[in-house]
Amino acid sequence: MTRAQRNALADVIVAALHERAAGDALATLERVLATTDAVAVERAAVARLVATRIVVVGSAAAGDGGTQDAGDADATCGPDAAVVHVVLALAFVPVRAEALARVQRARLASKAYWRTPAPGERGHRSARPELGGTRVTNAQDGAEADLGACLRRAAALFDARLYFEVHEELEALWRRVSGATRIVVQGLLQIAVALHHAEGGNVDGARRLLAAGRAKVEPYAPTWRGVAIAALLADLRRWEHAHLDRGEPAAAPRLVIA
Repeated sequence: MTRAQRNALADVIVAALHERAAGDALATLERVLATTDAVAVERAAVARLVATRIVVVGSAAAGDGGTQDAGDADATCGPDAAVVHVVLALAFVPVRAEALARVQRARLASKAYWRTPAPGERGHRSARPELGGTRVTNAQDGAEADLGACLRRAAALFDARLYFEVHEELEALWRRVSGATRIVVQGLLQIAVALHHAEGGNVDGARRLLAAGRAKVEPYAPTWRGVAIAALLADLRRWEHAHLDRGEPAAAPRLVIA
């Protein structure tokens, strides 16, 4: 999967943890990825997918060479129709199976996040400028709630093994905080990228980023802002020894928020 394709999927996946309504786009994408036929959907539910060029509006099967642009009206429904037919964009057809697996894990992550909101936590989206979110700042008003929400979203994505999306979630936060928070967030971000590299077979890159990330979070063990740092480090040691050192299958590390 190319970087552009990962970015497009990440936009849809992360948005589903920032807004409940964005989960409709994720559910729609799962339906589109699961078939080679055109899928009838409500126009409102497909707008984000069309904007990211993951799907196109049209009635041809995805593999049949349809060439409609993303903004074209559905051939079978009028441009003002509430229901349109969409197919997977041709660029995503070769990575359909990989994308479907990621979206299915993302739906589980989204459900887990929305099922257990933290007490007093606001339900708005946090800082992702491209998604129109609310800025995370160091101001007292709302800062703690925003930080907690962001960490819980990152944990849900981390436990779904969506490490690229963890990076997207935490990078926006990292750019807006300072002090110890900035250090720990960068460490968690580097750990997620290390696991992403390991998935792609880049063992050297994974080891380098794991070392950098561990060095940043270790001083804040056993817990920091509810994040189980000591447990994460223990998981990482076990996983690295089994998977990177010995080439054996190993359970993925977890990011636990108390």
